[in-house]
Amino acid sequence: MNKVVWVVLALVGFSVFGQLSADPGLPGETPIAENLTISGQPSEEQLKALSEKGYTTIINLRPEGEFDGFDESAAVASLGMNYVSIPVQKTQSITAEDAQALHAALEGASGPVLLHCASGGRATGLFAIEQYLMAGASREQAVEIATQANRAPMGARIDAWIEAHPQD
Repeated sequence: MNKVVWVVLALVGFSVFGQLSADPGLPGETPIAENLTISGQPSEEQLKALSEKGYTTIINLRPEGEFDGFDESAAVASLGMNYVSIPVQKTQSITAEDAQALHAALEGASGPVLLHCASGGRATGLFAIEQYLMAGASREQAVEIATQANRAPMGARIDAWIEAHPQD
């Protein structure tokens, strides 16, 4: 998808798509763009509901060993969706490579995407950083993406991340 389109969708997505819901039971659910929802850890039942609603890709930011409730990769595959793992320990440890991996996954998705971690915080942070590094969002826009996602403390973390990782 065009870089500018992602930034615009992310910035207006809250007002336009804020009323949409992938599944009302998802923890920390935030529809952030037309085809992108951020949330906390979904259950197997919620993954099934997402599949039935046409979601094509699940992107998990939880590192191995952080969640052992069920084999998410196998559950997603059994539902015919694509599973992408981008392990992120914490927002401060996000790398440019993580942002590139997210960008590639979003660009390669053929339909709606769920991006999740344990609570939605790291997912929001990585999306804001991906928008800054890969989609042309300004520093202010990246902070606004994180802040508008009902995660005001994340806006400050994104601002600090950008300060520590200036673009060349």
